[in-house]
Amino acid sequence: MLTKDDGLIISLSIFALCLLPHQFTVLALRPAVTLATVYIINCESHDNLILSSKLLGYIGNISYVVYLVHWPVIAIFPPLSTQNYIFLIISIFVSSITIHHIFEQKYLKLDWKALVPFVFILVLGNVFLQNSIREHSFWNATYPTDVQRIVSMNKAQLPNFWALDPQMKDCTEEVLEDSIEPSRNYGYGHCQQGHGNFSIMMLGNSFVLNFMNPIRAHFHQNYSDFRYMSFSGGYAITSDSGESRSSMVVFKKHVEQFKPDVLFIIVKHSYNVLFPILENDQIVQEMEENIKIYEKFVKKLYIIEKYGLHLIHTRKGEG
Repeated sequence: MLTKDDGLIISLSIFALCLLPHQFTVLALRPAVTLATVYIINCESHDNLILSSKLLGYIGNISYVVYLVHWPVIAIFPPLSTQNYIFLIISIFVSSITIHHIFEQKYLKLDWKALVPFVFILVLGNVFLQNSIREHSFWNATYPTDVQRIVSMNKAQLPNFWALDPQMKDCTEEVLEDSIEPSRNYGYGHCQQGHGNFSIMMLGNSFVLNFMNPIRAHFHQNYSDFRYMSFSGGYAITSDSGESRSSMVVFKKHVEQFKPDVLFIIVKHSYNVLFPILENDQIVQEMEENIKIYEKFVKKLYIIEKYGLHLIHTRKGEG
């Protein structure tokens, strides 16, 4: 039978998972950390060897400074490798310990007359730091070569996105006769006919509206028809709720009806696709089955995930 000390060891081990460079599924880790915190708070520290530890007590004393310090350090030095991760942990704790002894302990003892100018100095210091981060190359993040290549490619796309008119003046919204609630319908319609000889359709969730004009500009209106559908929960190839399933039914119906030559599926998927792939994974099977259905009616299918050029999956249809 588990003792109180065993429970504490398990709870602290769960906390330790947050420090590892491996990315755990948030949906599983957050509830575990919450339950572990509740368990530790419920324990009495004075009669427990672990919670009466001077080391843990000291970590508790500097915990607020750790909370304040950790995010600026992570923002300046992104944890892109195991070495960076170790450097971040050391930097956060060293900075927190230094600030705790030099600043926090003395700050708590100040009276209001000394506190007002002190806060004013802190505000000025923050202004100086923010300006320095924007103006000086010292703060620029450095990335591994493969990551830097992706960052550079994505940055190169930004001017094209910003230069395009977001108003969609030459696109027309249509009445959707399918069972999609108006609040879930971000956009459904067609754009002005081009001068090409192939048709394009875009479907997915709100990301469709972000990518619609850049894709149209890329083709220089060299298409005969351009249609778009943007629904809440519109994952197109996966479903995890009644909302996403109803969106998928509408997507399949319209793809079969219009039979576009080129189909773009542009989505930010739900968290269920972030879990590790298992043998005979149902999500993967669902994706493959839905992709095959779309491929029956289109000549080319492009699936673009939320990470831009980092995750682009393309398939050539059977048409």
